[in-house]
Amino acid sequence: MYLDFRKIVSRHLMCEVKTDVNDFDECEMQCYTESTADGYDVYVLKYTQDTLSVCENIYYYDHDLAEQIMVSIDEDRIDSIYIDEHLYDDLYIEDAFEEYFQNNVDMIINDSPELFSDEEKSFIREEYDVEI
Repeated sequence: MYLDFRKIVSRHLMCEVKTDVNDFDECEMQCYTESTADGYDVYVLKYTQDTLSVCENIYYYDHDLAEQIMVSIDEDRIDSIYIDEHLYDDLYIEDAFEEYFQNNVDMIINDSPELFSDEEKSFIREEYDVEI
């Protein structure tokens, strides 16, 4: 059985994750790439209404972005985030959602049992040794 970790976690945390560029300005937070004057790619993670700050919003490497996105969703409780569709796969966001689920499965199940079908509950019971 396949669990859609992104769907489960984003519904549990009440945050929509969008990759359609038409949603860029509609989301509370944005994650996308920009190019420097000398042709290097950098990564931007910022609140939509904030002015871009090189010190606070620009990442030279993408390996910390998935973790920072999860912190923004979980701890900062943003309600929506736009992630560039080409960047989405490169950041392994799906892996970050799966890891979040695995680390918080008891809390997610207990707080939001309505998110799961009977088949999913059975699978989670067996796979994660969790009482539902």
